Amino acid sequence: MNVENTEIKNEHIINNEQSYPIYNIDVKWTENNDCKCGKEDCYKCKNQIDGRIKNGTGMYRMDKIEESIEKIEEFYKGQWWPDYIQKYTDKKKDIVLDVSEPIIKVEFMRYEVWCGSWFSHWTFDVGKSDWEVIRSFENFILRMQNFNDRNRTYEKYIGTDGKEYTMDHEPYYLMGAEDRYRWRGNHKDDDGNEVEALPAPCRCKHCKKMGIIRIDH
Repeated sequence: MNVENTEIKNEHIINNEQSYPIYNIDVKWTENNDCKCGKEDCYKCKNQIDGRIKNGTGMYRMDKIEESIEKIEEFYKGQWWPDYIQKYTDKKKDIVLDVSEPIIKVEFMRYEVWCGSWFSHWTFDVGKSDWEVIRSFENFILRMQNFNDRNRTYEKYIGTDGKEYTMDHEPYYLMGAEDRYRWRGNHKDDDGNEVEALPAPCRCKHCKKMGIIRIDH
């Protein structure tokens, strides 16, 4: 989504920084099973119902202005889904997939400065220096760690040895962002090939085009 030249219209401030509405997008659908191995331990074959399996994806979305849940759902159903499922089915070159209509749920999460994506976080470029961006990200990590400490849940289970164990669940998955040595900037060239990563934050031409700043981890 191109966020360039979008006016900020909310007054939510966190640690003297502008924060933005973040939504969780959850997409579920079913499709015909493309695996014919018949093995008992195959997840796809074992969990299919009437030859169909469940599939899905999800993501966080951050906007400069707060939108209604209905409007966001309309976007994902009418514009995002057709493009996404076309790219998904194109990858299954030798298989004709029968994909159901998606069930798309949008949930408002919180106002925050940084938005999570796959092993990275991003925020809008509002003119901060690299030092200010790093300091902002440090503060965000601390907030999320405190949030996890306050909202952590615990699950008991029986291990293969027959003993009872406890597993903790954190509501916000930082994907390694809590380890500062992982922070880096762009690590791919214009052709998508892996190259030596630049220091964080990323200000590559793709980020600049979208008006954002990204930190990979």
